[in-house]
Amino acid sequence: MDNLLEEVNDSYGDMLLKELVSRLERTIKEFNEEMNSICGILAKKEKERQDVLAMLRSDVKADKSLKKEKKDTSKEVELNEWEKKLKEIEKG
Repeated sequence: MDNLLEEVNDSYGDMLLKELVSRLERTIKEFNEEMNSICGILAKKEKERQDVLAMLRSDVKADKSLKKEKKDTSKEVELNEWEKKLKEIEKG
């Protein structure tokens, strides 16, 4: 890069060299700002994705617990019905 800058300096003078360096610095600064912005957006999106995933996982666990409770309740109802039938048979 230094060789290129020396050639520009020899051909066009100090003023053009300063303008070129200034534009390169501005371009690099803008690029860095854009990259920081993009990385920030990506980090925010990943956080949101992780939150949604955690929420979905908790919903699945809640659904499994609810289904288990329903099964347990239905077993109790079934047992109660069997107990009733057994009592009827014993009485009968």
